[in-house]
Amino acid sequence: MAPVLQTRRLYYLAAIADHGSITDAARHVRVAQPALTHHMRELERELRVQLLDRSHRGTKLTDAGQLLLSHARRILDEVQRAEAALEALRTQAASADRPFRLAVIPTLASSLTPRLFAAARAELEHIRLHISEMTAREAFVLLDHGQIDAAVTIVLQPTDDTNVLAWEKIYFVCAPQLARKLTGAVSLEEIGVHPLILPSKMNYVYSEIIERFAREQGVEIAIDMQIDGLGSRKQAVIAGLGGTFLPLVAVQQEVKEGTLVARSFAPPLIRPIILATRDGLDPELVSWTDRTLRRFLRELLVEAPTSPETTQGLAPVGA
Repeated sequence: MAPVLQTRRLYYLAAIADHGSITDAARHVRVAQPALTHHMRELERELRVQLLDRSHRGTKLTDAGQLLLSHARRILDEVQRAEAALEALRTQAASADRPFRLAVIPTLASSLTPRLFAAARAELEHIRLHISEMTAREAFVLLDHGQIDAAVTIVLQPTDDTNVLAWEKIYFVCAPQLARKLTGAVSLEEIGVHPLILPSKMNYVYSEIIERFAREQGVEIAIDMQIDGLGSRKQAVIAGLGGTFLPLVAVQQEVKEGTLVARSFAPPLIRPIILATRDGLDPELVSWTDRTLRRFLRELLVEAPTSPETTQGLAPVGA
């Protein structure tokens, strides 16, 4: 048997008991008097018992009405407590930290990570930032599977839908002893005499950007070593095993210390730094991330020395 009692009608019954008349009760619960009368008559019909004693002096509850009222008050109290508990749960859920999983390409990760954490702590409420270094290939796979929320990464060729944060210049980076005969901007033909250390095809986008640049110059480059991992590749270059292609932000400290030298290419080799996000990510969080990254990239991609003696600068940041 389906229950016939509705909390709304129990609330109306309690209001009639408290005010002693249907008119005053209707005013209190903000319901038209005819509608309130209809609800009470329907309740009496469904329960097959008279609940109200109506007279010119007012409205009183019958014995059956008093019995139902005693249960009604307990039910309404429980409903009120349930609503309060649910509201507390909603408030707690709203105040709980939400994870924001951001991937950053290795060449920018060490520079961006402390800046992003400081900004998130100061500007974002209830967001728990998690940053991972990963290649473009890894980032796009995890984005497609919803395992990360956003990625600061690179693409081979941006489209109209690509959110390009900046254009970053790539340099030929080598140990000082290999750079003695290199002055100013260099061509691919000039560096062809040096052993080259590049990532493997696992770092597909990075490798393809370099190979496309070589094809455009009509130069075939020979890779002597393939080393995945920015730190390991830099150490091999510092050891004089060969040169590599890197943005200046990734080697600024080594250039300052004199353990590496960076030479720009002529014509320049540039790549787009983009922001990619998963479907359904909070638009306000996307906006904050875009705005914050653009600000930090303007700080990072500025004029900087490329060797202890020269000051060849980086490409300007794009819109």
